[in-house]
Amino acid sequence: MSQIALRCFQALFYSRVVICYL
Repeated sequence: MSQIALRCFQALFYSRVVICYL
């Protein structure tokens, strides 16, 4: 559960970064 939550958080963080760059 901890790893999955971390993965989801990372995915959301990277998505926001990509959106900001775009």
